[in-house]
Amino acid sequence: MAKKGNAKLHHFAHYRSPECRGGLETPLHRLCKEIIRNKKAFTVPPYVSARGRQMSGAVTIQIDTISLEKRLDNIVPDIVLECEGKHLLIEVEVSHPVDEKKLRKIKKAGYAVVVFDARKMVQERFAGGDYFLQDEAFQQELVYGTDYKRWLHNPRFKTIEQKQAKEKAQCRQEAFLQRNYITTPKGLVKEFRSFKKRDGNELFYVDACPIEARTWKSGPGAGQPYASVNDCKTCRFCRKLEWRPFPRVDFIKYLFPHKVDCTGGFVTTFHHESFIVTGKGPRAYFQQSGRFLVKSHTGEERFFYRFHAAYNHYITCGAAAVFDARTGELIEQKVPR
Repeated sequence: MAKKGNAKLHHFAHYRSPECRGGLETPLHRLCKEIIRNKKAFTVPPYVSARGRQMSGAVTIQIDTISLEKRLDNIVPDIVLECEGKHLLIEVEVSHPVDEKKLRKIKKAGYAVVVFDARKMVQERFAGGDYFLQDEAFQQELVYGTDYKRWLHNPRFKTIEQKQAKEKAQCRQEAFLQRNYITTPKGLVKEFRSFKKRDGNELFYVDACPIEARTWKSGPGAGQPYASVNDCKTCRFCRKLEWRPFPRVDFIKYLFPHKVDCTGGFVTTFHHESFIVTGKGPRAYFQQSGRFLVKSHTGEERFFYRFHAAYNHYITCGAAAVFDARTGELIEQKVPR
């Protein structure tokens, strides 16, 4: 629109319309592409994994061929660099970042993409300055700088990252299994069995439980003692649980109990021939929490909140007794013969 007045020289000005709001974006976008094409070089930024670990440093590549707005597999990137037969896509962000639809296409095609944030660089370093090709500082930051560049996608690094993550998971699993693998050459080592309950959950159990944690109410083993895996975890006789992953699953979270070494309690248990053992017995208390008192023949007293801890201390003493401190009931005592 024409501007004609007494204060300034006659001139033409842009008409106020929505098309002129982004007047800088189009020439800046075009300028960045022209600079990269003329330099024949480009520095890619470091690649940082999703967990924050740097997998590669910044590298300056020499460009064999460069194309602007070239269509590749239904994708039209801003710049396509070709180096040693490989393609690198450059997206220049000024006003519109790469949307999810375009990103899905890029990942599906398997291209490596670097994004350059031109607007942020201009605002932070060159606000009010010269954006033209003669500005060497602008060109150096665009081509060789890495502060305003980031990897949008790189299939090579993603593959390496996934492989490393899988190897680490396998090492953790092997270490976990090694710690929980039963190597006892002799002793009472039992293998867990399982069946599906009515609610659909699977119950892992071992027969002939030494503390008779549970008793079969029906079936061929009716009246015989057994224990679930949760019983074994807190039992004084359980020395170690062995775990194994489910078939065809490689992750530690899908482990199931395999064997139990049931010899731990026998190592520290007292010799019955040395004492007279009386009382109700510990069978009904092993899984309970509360307040339990262990009193030795010397008068020493110790309180425990878990019965299996109280009983483990009790069997290491000489003549002693263990009580339910809430009710005063004698659970078990041993006195010399």
